[in-house]
Amino acid sequence: MASDIATKNEHHPYVYVLVRQDIPLAQQLVQAGHAAFEAGLRFHSPDLPISSLIALSVPDRKALLRAAHKLRHLGIAHHIFFEPDFEMGESALATEPLFGKARDPLRGYPLWKGGAV
Repeated sequence: MASDIATKNEHHPYVYVLVRQDIPLAQQLVQAGHAAFEAGLRFHSPDLPISSLIALSVPDRKALLRAAHKLRHLGIAHHIFFEPDFEMGESALATEPLFGKARDPLRGYPLWKGGAV
């Protein structure tokens, strides 16, 4: 049974969204949606099944930019959303669909829990 789940995870796409926790809760949802939508436009492939979405959190803009730099360095395509309103700037990012071990670099980020830090 566990090997069946591991095999499924190797062949199933996952999109990761990282959102800043230093912005209001309602904006966290909006910004995560913006990033996921934009990434979907850029990385969609009709050959892939629908991806599972994993929502993760970072404390602030600086941490989000560090995460984007890390992903670039590792060759993981992503879209970082820039919110022009409220002087927010970069607010969330979403990855391309990832499979298997390509997901490992995202394991260190905490799951989004829906609240500010």
